[in-house]
Amino acid sequence: MRRSLHLGLSLVAIGVGVIHLRMALRAVFVFREGEPIWSWVIILAGPGSTLFAALLGWFRPQIGGIWLLAGSVISLLALTFLEGGVTANVVQLVWRIAGPMAAIGLAFLLLNRAS
Repeated sequence: MRRSLHLGLSLVAIGVGVIHLRMALRAVFVFREGEPIWSWVIILAGPGSTLFAALLGWFRPQIGGIWLLAGSVISLLALTFLEGGVTANVVQLVWRIAGPMAAIGLAFLLLNRAS
C-alpha cells in the first residue's frame, strides 16, 4: 500500500514539476535586462525547482518534501516583497505554484513519516 501511494504521489509530483518547469522557462525567457533579483528568486525557488525536488522525493521523500515546502515559502515571500502589498499576483502564485508545491511537499513528508 505504501509503495503504491509513494508511486502515485511521485508521478503526480513529476507531472506538476513538468508544468512548473514550462512556466519557469517561459518566465525566464521574457525577463529583461536589469530584472530584479527577487524575480529570479521567485522562479528558481518556486516553479524552477519543483521537478528536481519531485525527482529527489522519488528517492528521498523527506529531503524532497522539505525542498518543496521551503521552495514554496521562499517563492511566496519573495513575491510578496517584490509586489509591495499588491495581492493579485500573490494569490495567483499561491494557487498555481506555492500551493501545489506545499501540498506535495507535505504529502512526501507524511508518507515518509508513516514508514
